Amino acid sequence: MRCVVYVRVSDQSQVDGTSLDTQTKMCREYAEREGYKVARVFREEGVSAKTLNRPEFQKLLEYVPNHKIKAVIVYKVDRLSRNLENQLFIIRTLQEAGVGLHSATENVNDTPAGKLQRNILGAFAEYDNQVRGERCRTGAMARFMQGWWVSTPPPGYDMVRSSATGRSMAVRNEMSTQIQWGFEQRARGWTLAKIADGMNKRGYRSRYGRKIREQNLDRIIKNPFYMGLMVSFDKEVVGRHEPTVSKDLWYRCQAVNEQNAHHSPTRNIINPLFPLRGLVRCSHCGERLTGSAPQGRSKQYEYYHHRSGSLCHLSRNVPKEDMEKDFKNKLAQLKPRPSIFKLVKLVILDYWQDWLKGHQQDQKGITRQLEGLQQEKANLLTEKRRNPNLYDDEDFITQMNELRGKVKALEVLRSDVEDNQDKFEEVLTIAFDALKDPLKSWESLGIGEKVRFEHLLYPQGIEYDGQSCRTAEISLLMHLFEVASAETENSKEAIYQRVQRVGVEPT
Repeated sequence: MRCVVYVRVSDQSQVDGTSLDTQTKMCREYAEREGYKVARVFREEGVSAKTLNRPEFQKLLEYVPNHKIKAVIVYKVDRLSRNLENQLFIIRTLQEAGVGLHSATENVNDTPAGKLQRNILGAFAEYDNQVRGERCRTGAMARFMQGWWVSTPPPGYDMVRSSATGRSMAVRNEMSTQIQWGFEQRARGWTLAKIADGMNKRGYRSRYGRKIREQNLDRIIKNPFYMGLMVSFDKEVVGRHEPTVSKDLWYRCQAVNEQNAHHSPTRNIINPLFPLRGLVRCSHCGERLTGSAPQGRSKQYEYYHHRSGSLCHLSRNVPKEDMEKDFKNKLAQLKPRPSIFKLVKLVILDYWQDWLKGHQQDQKGITRQLEGLQQEKANLLTEKRRNPNLYDDEDFITQMNELRGKVKALEVLRSDVEDNQDKFEEVLTIAFDALKDPLKSWESLGIGEKVRFEHLLYPQGIEYDGQSCRTAEISLLMHLFEVASAETENSKEAIYQRVQRVGVEPT
């Protein structure tokens, strides 16, 4: 009878020792005693039994059914797996192929007693494995709490063993400068796509030699590890590694992320066939309605409806034509009187001028802060030149990086204030042209612009009560028109006072 031998060690340091040879020797002796002829030995060198995806083990599973093998012999059952569930799966797989499992040191034959012992041994092996894992996690968390990173570091860092401490620590590699450049551009308001393209052109490659993609870059920008804060084990700890960016720069990037997070409806809402998809929500359950167009025998039927599986008592198919007709009626009711446009525009410009004065003061303050930081940098350089021993190189570089980060953040902030001053009146004119006849404007727009226009008019969406649409809340701008329309005195001062009383301020 033919058999195969499977031997394994989990630690690479054991490969050159006697463990594998000893296992093989004892398995061969067992095979000879039991009358088996060893057809092949599968040696798994330095691979854990936590997974079944092991090279030699997979070769064994392929080899056994095709070579008339009657038995697999192991030194101990835990050489196959230290997980009881995996052990039972392996034994069942072998049995289906007509192959028995034998242990050179344990009684695990297919008798009831042997099966019982096999399961007991498997359970103890799994328990031992869990205890070891718990000890490893406890040790790793203790090191983490001391400020040491304990797993594969994020892009831009390598794990390097320190000759002084003997500990492995995260150290910046040559790609960290590219990542720092990416943070700086994000703080300026660049899109992730533009930054990724720029980093790739500048030579960025991952540790696996790949170019960076938007999804990877988004994770990098959001990771506080790059400003020196480690997050793991549900805890936050200041790391001992060198930060890639300053805290000021990192927080500035998060502000840009937040600004860009909800500016437009998500891509799956925009459907040319159903322009109200995602805008209309159920007045009872609050779910936003979607749209479908099933094909009938002679034509396509287009409906707005709750999502599949909804238990709401208002859940039903609403014909697309009926829903959109109701919505158009609502748009037609929004049409403001032409006579009030000039007055409302003057009120908004007055508010804008007040807002602008405050921001101009902010800009002066930013300029003063920048001048102070530039002077601080110059003073630091002068002190270093006069007395090289005043700061060691590490402290000097850290202070300079912090100052550079603060300068960059303030420069971006000043640029944002300047951008806010440009073309405001021109933009206001375009908006007012669209609002003179909201229905006509909506019908003339493409699907993307349609959806954005809907959410501009109805930021909280539109409710459907099973019979018709009703508006939950209109935008502040349209509310301003309503207030102005209700004002009996046709004067800017009267409208301005009325607006102040209801507390509406354009943003």
